[in-house]
Amino acid sequence: MKKHLWMLIALVGYALSASAQKDDVRYVDNEECGCSLTYVNGIQTTQSGRKFGFKLDDGTQIVPNKYMYVDRFYNGFCKVWMDYAQAGLIDSTGKEIVPCIFDEVMTPSEGMVMVMKDQKLGYYTTKGELKIDIQYPAASDFHQGLAAVAIMTDTDMASFGYIDTTGQVVIEPQYQFAQPFQEGYAVVKQYDRFGMIDRKGNTVMPIKYQHITSMKGGRLFAGVDDEIAMFNEDFKQLTPFIYQRVDHEGNGLYLMMRNNKYGFINRQGKEVIRCQYDQAGGFNEGYSWVTKNGLYGIINTKGRHLIPIAYENNGNSLGLYSFSEGLAPICKEGKVGYIDRHGKLVIPAIYDAAKPFTEGIAPVCQKGLWGYIDHKAELVIPTIFDDAETFESGRAQVMLHGRLHYMNPNGECVKDCKGMPGTWRTDR
Repeated sequence: MKKHLWMLIALVGYALSASAQKDDVRYVDNEECGCSLTYVNGIQTTQSGRKFGFKLDDGTQIVPNKYMYVDRFYNGFCKVWMDYAQAGLIDSTGKEIVPCIFDEVMTPSEGMVMVMKDQKLGYYTTKGELKIDIQYPAASDFHQGLAAVAIMTDTDMASFGYIDTTGQVVIEPQYQFAQPFQEGYAVVKQYDRFGMIDRKGNTVMPIKYQHITSMKGGRLFAGVDDEIAMFNEDFKQLTPFIYQRVDHEGNGLYLMMRNNKYGFINRQGKEVIRCQYDQAGGFNEGYSWVTKNGLYGIINTKGRHLIPIAYENNGNSLGLYSFSEGLAPICKEGKVGYIDRHGKLVIPAIYDAAKPFTEGIAPVCQKGLWGYIDHKAELVIPTIFDDAETFESGRAQVMLHGRLHYMNPNGECVKDCKGMPGTWRTDR
């Protein structure tokens, strides 16, 4: 039970701590270890035997190959392991700011690093100081200067409250569960009901709801008797309790379900696209796919159809009717092509299956074999693969004759390359 509490609240904290900063990530595949070494913001993972370290662009080894396992760098910090049960943390200079003695180490948040030892949690600073002793059976990362922590009572039940970065209790433990603060407020639970408090511990949303979301973009959703309503940043109710589900927010519109049909509301709570669809995907790049009676179409944010609800899903393609790089795969009479944002078919529907465009090219399948096309529908990597994935961070996984390989957008094999050609691209 204690472990599950720690994992749950830590994962909530991790999700909230995701930084808007985008790291420059590349992969360096190592044939010796059969593994993928990462290259992040000028720091490359190195490997010798079964040990890992790090070096800079100029080849300077900043960390010798001494760790049994390493993560990749995130915002200047990287988790490392001396063995599978001894985790620590290094900074971008290679300094070990958290020693490798812990069962688990979390990614830093607001200059604090949560660590776990023997099912108890505490906090280091990113300067390497043990700031808050290891004592809590459950805890979250720091957000907006506060962290949710649990204290076990004589009945072996956890009560959650909040501490500041000095370890001082600022909101007394009194809740069954507590989430990290977001936009000045936090979701808490008492007597199996949820509400919301501010950073002083004042209750701003009564603790009476079956479900409540964190504040995001000045909006939250709360549920009573399995019905959901929207509230604004002043906790004013914007919609009646008539929705059964909220799935996705995109382009300022929220995907909602009412009476088993999907539609969209805006930030003012107005149902701008009536709940009428059997399914819907949520808006991305200004468009959303929708379905009725098993057929697909695409609408814009005003509810107008870019393409009518008359298209199919052959079950062989990922990302159908979703835009990526300005193009969306569509299926007609069992074949897949691509439309642009004007609804024009710019790549003919001649493929048995297809996937979204990433990094300028997309996987397509003909006669059971996969290759890649560019935005001009030119076949730049021939259809010779058993399967092919989309590109991410400069590489894609492909299967050839039952064996997995990795290649870069130039069509060059970069991992498991024995017997492979120099490049598979036909346009270079």
